[in-house]
Amino acid sequence: MRLTTGLMAGLVIAAIATASGCAGVNTFSSSARAGDTVALSLGWNQPITRDNLRVDITSGSASYTYAPNDPNVRMVANFYPDPASRLIVGRETNQSLGVNASAQAQNLETTVTGNDKDYAQTMLLVDLPATLPTGTATIKAMSATTLAPIGPDIAVTIIDGGGSPATLAGTGGPATPEMLGALERSAFKTVSFSGSVISYALQLDLTYTPASGTPWVVNPRGDLKNVSWTVDGTGGRLKIILLPANQVNPTQWSVFKLLVAGDMSGLAIDQGSVKAFDASGNPVTGITAQLN
Repeated sequence: MRLTTGLMAGLVIAAIATASGCAGVNTFSSSARAGDTVALSLGWNQPITRDNLRVDITSGSASYTYAPNDPNVRMVANFYPDPASRLIVGRETNQSLGVNASAQAQNLETTVTGNDKDYAQTMLLVDLPATLPTGTATIKAMSATTLAPIGPDIAVTIIDGGGSPATLAGTGGPATPEMLGALERSAFKTVSFSGSVISYALQLDLTYTPASGTPWVVNPRGDLKNVSWTVDGTGGRLKIILLPANQVNPTQWSVFKLLVAGDMSGLAIDQGSVKAFDASGNPVTGITAQLN
């Protein structure tokens, strides 16, 4: 598929890639001209941004490398299913909804996300080299520091003709690199929990260097849990309370996962503040929190 009609085309491709577990695991082939912009799926929940992404493109004897923040890498962003999609509603209510939705979501969690209900499909928008020869080109996305692959290699068929980078739509004109970059994930830390008994509710404090940034807590699945958080008056301490959104006992620790962003330094969990409770309000012991 070739991206020629603006950002909406990329969103359409993302929707196709998110529709089934298979599309999320195996990226799809595309055809394009040298110099065109292509939108490609890197797979589910890939921990990558333009800051730490390297892209290698080869076709025959020709080879090109895009280093981190190369302007030819237009965007690396995550796309999520509609919260009211059959995939989400079917999974959480155990209904088929006409498309076997519950089984599709269960398969996604089992085979791809490791029983994590954070369904993020990572998409790459990249300009192909203008001198790329016709034939089958291979695009490799990888970590710039470790060279570990980000998803499988992607095959693109380069057809005859001269292409040109897509002009992506913005507000009142073309989308600037800054606008596209703003769609990418900021730096964040993931808070997760573990213990022998999955609790019903949790609370904890995180500490950070005062005046080093402003915390922002992100709940990846607001339909599964409520997250209340506040910063103390002087800064440096973040208080968080987690409760089920639908008063149903959680069955997986991954439900409680949350993200903390905001460019603070010295972020750490106060393990003495971690408290857990069952559905009757009784304390649950042996629960620990991790920061990654």
